[in-house]
Amino acid sequence: MTWQPQIAIVWPHDGQGAATSVEESRAINVSVWPADQVRCSTEARFQLMVARQNGIARVAAVAGEPVTRSVGAVTFPALEYNDIEANLAGDRTVQYRLLTYGAVEPTRQDFAGNVWIHAADPRTILPGPVLPLGLAHSPRPAGGYDARIQVVWPHDGKGNHTPVEEATYVNVAVDVFAHDTFDAVIPDATGSYPFRLTLLKADGNGALEPVLRTAEVITQTANAIDYARWVFNDVPVNPAHATHFVVSLLPVGERAASPYTTVWTHASDARTILPNPPVPPSCVP
Repeated sequence: MTWQPQIAIVWPHDGQGAATSVEESRAINVSVWPADQVRCSTEARFQLMVARQNGIARVAAVAGEPVTRSVGAVTFPALEYNDIEANLAGDRTVQYRLLTYGAVEPTRQDFAGNVWIHAADPRTILPGPVLPLGLAHSPRPAGGYDARIQVVWPHDGKGNHTPVEEATYVNVAVDVFAHDTFDAVIPDATGSYPFRLTLLKADGNGALEPVLRTAEVITQTANAIDYARWVFNDVPVNPAHATHFVVSLLPVGERAASPYTTVWTHASDARTILPNPPVPPSCVP
């Protein structure tokens, strides 16, 4: 039985264990539960990823501790991440975006589960997207790839620009860089890019799912550099609730997608509110 993870509880505190409001938090404890029935002995092979502000998601500095949780008569395994830095008390404009990465299939690693935004104002606002400063030296950078969602453009069914709270579709633009650089990726000798890029979408507190759209690859120019941009057009969204976007970038011939992506939250009110997380069935001995 493979875990399907869900971030079920994010508990804000002052860094010393005393509960606080979100706005006064200096740290958080995060509890990841299975979304479905698993064996009691099943090990959850997931990492908690944290994206600060509009930055790339990175593995949390604290490893998850396996525990057994009980909710009423239901017992199930969980992963607990304690004392994750989330300092809103020092800067109330900061945002922390949480998601899980790990074995979604026996032979493949990728993002799975829901997205949780810990912030006073969780909306993604990116008036100045990152621009390339150069080009990568190789189609397969040694350190891997960073996928950055640069633009999410809201519109109606006829392609007319609309406010976020009214949009039923968005166009999503993604740029790819060599990891931890602002060097845009380059194609290989055949003119192709040696990875498969998929846009993942989570509606509200739901799980991330692939968007059934093929990206159009266009050429952008900035800082006198021509580089590739992947554009997913006419992605449906529900204006009644938040939509979270993540990029899955799987290098050709590999079994692990790049864990380095930005997270974009499209919503007029993007707060994560989950007072009663769904409780999975009791685990199986």
